[in-house]
Amino acid sequence: MNAFLLLCRCLSTGDGQASSIDLQGYLAQTDTVRRLIATADQEMLAPALWLALQRKNLTDSLPDAVRGALQRRYQMNAILNERIRAEADHVAEICRGVGVTPVALKGGAFLYEAGQDTIGARAMRDLDVLIPEASLQDVADAMMKDGYRIKDGEDEDWNYAFPALERSGGIVAVELHRYVGQQRNLLRPEAVWPDVRPLDGSGGTVQSLSPTHRVWHNVFHSQIQDRGHLFAFVWLRQLLDLAEICGRHTDDIDWEVLEGLFASAGLGHILPARLYQAQKLLGLAWPLAVRPGLRAKTHHRRSIFIVRSRWALWLSRLAAGITAPLKKYHLDLLYNCGTDSFWRLLRWRIKHTFRVIQSYRGSVLRRVWERRKYDV
Repeated sequence: MNAFLLLCRCLSTGDGQASSIDLQGYLAQTDTVRRLIATADQEMLAPALWLALQRKNLTDSLPDAVRGALQRRYQMNAILNERIRAEADHVAEICRGVGVTPVALKGGAFLYEAGQDTIGARAMRDLDVLIPEASLQDVADAMMKDGYRIKDGEDEDWNYAFPALERSGGIVAVELHRYVGQQRNLLRPEAVWPDVRPLDGSGGTVQSLSPTHRVWHNVFHSQIQDRGHLFAFVWLRQLLDLAEICGRHTDDIDWEVLEGLFASAGLGHILPARLYQAQKLLGLAWPLAVRPGLRAKTHHRRSIFIVRSRWALWLSRLAAGITAPLKKYHLDLLYNCGTDSFWRLLRWRIKHTFRVIQSYRGSVLRRVWERRKYDV
């Protein structure tokens, strides 16, 4: 079996007993398991894989050497996440000093929602925090006064997030966001702030987006910002986050509002396509009133083709890397050029291309080549 699809089956919550028995056979094969773990590493999901197998009572099916190594990695990640949470608490304390209660985004919210037995499941590489725009510079100044500095290599000309900050002895870089994702008009901050809520376990010092807006941010980030829909990238880690948000906050998500938000932006096809992918790969119960249509199913088949074809994935990643600076919502943040006019966007894309070439000069090709490996 394809290692990526096997990973999805291991992470899925929708499989029954027969599927678990089938998985036992795959997990007993050392070569298959090594490919499985290598794929999980590529997706930053090795800790989540251990927890999923533990929940399915399948860890004993793993070869002894592999089982011990995977368990230790989960335990080490749990320790790391505890330290990242302490970093988040420290950032929240700094924010309180300037009268701000921060909103933890993505993995930051997970740190407070997870229990002691699950906190090691998510691999994290930074800490994203939403700050009211009027207070963002004050928070950044307070953090730098506390010892944070702009991370090496960061562009100090920022748009939707302040340049990543880190401190000596810190665990991860911290990004202070003024917008929910790399956009400013689809979901405005003023529509988000009234619905934020305290995160359990934070003592009221850290907040999260409402479950409805968390789903919106997750789907926008993976499908539009990182262009998963355009290039048929699955972005499995973000898909697992989506499934977990939906599972944890089932009764608090307003699907009609979500459908309206995407439809008003001309992106009404994006939400059902992503949810269908979560249903097929991770067993998410279908939440919308209308069943998935042909467009959603076609997108999923296209994604599976990309997963199965090494060359198609390589070419898609390369194309995504080349065009990464030209995303329309990103250009709108930089130049206030809007997103509705094809010709206006084309003009700004040409101008921005020349600016990128002038900025990076001889290292442009190297930057594109490196970029193909990351979220694009």
